[in-house]
Amino acid sequence: QVLARTLETASPDEALRTAVVAGNDAIHRYNRAKFSHVDYLENDLAGTVAIIGVCVADAFHYAFIGDCCCYSVFRDDVVRITSPQTTKVAAYRASAGSTTEATLTIRREFRNNKQSAFGYGVFTGEPQALEFVEYGQIPLAAGQTIVLASDGVAPLFDSAPQMLYETSPEAILAEAEEFEAGQKMRSDD
Repeated sequence: QVLARTLETASPDEALRTAVVAGNDAIHRYNRAKFSHVDYLENDLAGTVAIIGVCVADAFHYAFIGDCCCYSVFRDDVVRITSPQTTKVAAYRASAGSTTEATLTIRREFRNNKQSAFGYGVFTGEPQALEFVEYGQIPLAAGQTIVLASDGVAPLFDSAPQMLYETSPEAILAEAEEFEAGQKMRSDD
């Protein structure tokens, strides 16, 4: 709603920025109401990765944080437009294991911390999350399809990009849901 309302009087990029700030602010309000203290384990901030986009004239404008993905599909060519911000922290997690200390380090020291070599972004309501939002735009051609997806299905699309032009949207959604259900590692995934 914020994006649509703002597009009436602002450029696509300004509208995206307004929507991103509004989303992070909403999560901030939720977290303030839910948590009297944060311990980064049982009482950790609610958060989300996100991608948002809008087609205006002959361009697709987008903003994302974390590891959500955007693909451009034109005929039999699939190009991933976004790059995950979580590659380094995933490598850290793989080497450190699923220990409580690793979880604390990731949430306290890496999440929304541009100063960390392992820093990555998540909308948690923290203002520094906005530093991780990446904006872009790509030109659109007639017949081109843009696919926005959650972080959970990116491995599926990256390993089988042809499904984005060979498969119906309904079948893609069904396969993505099945894939994502098998990938859940934690209750908050």
